[in-house]
Amino acid sequence: KKNLTDGKDEVYFEFTGDDEFKSILKMYAAAKKLADLSSSESKAAYFKIAGDYEKQLTKWIRQNINKCFDIRYKGERRNILNWLKGRRLKDRTLKEQIDLAASSCLSTYFDELYPDYPQFSIMITS
Repeated sequence: KKNLTDGKDEVYFEFTGDDEFKSILKMYAAAKKLADLSSSESKAAYFKIAGDYEKQLTKWIRQNINKCFDIRYKGERRNILNWLKGRRLKDRTLKEQIDLAASSCLSTYFDELYPDYPQFSIMITS
């Protein structure tokens, strides 16, 4: 593993999937590869299969988010939900939750670095 420096501007995300996740991921990768290699008649079928596996992966992550994502910031390691305590997550996408966790970690650092930068109540990320 790479040495982590625990800098104020560094947030590390570590994902851990179980055997079920790894199995679904392998099937997803195989379907994507077969879609790339297939003739036009079979391509759509493999892309549909890959899409179905992608949905299963997303569902697994949502169901296991409290166990599968650890975030390390300035030497402190916690799961993603601990970094997001007090935040409304129900309607947020997985990407939005990850962006929010990173923002939560880095907000103090950016406040110190840019004290005169305006604060926004709504996150603007694309």
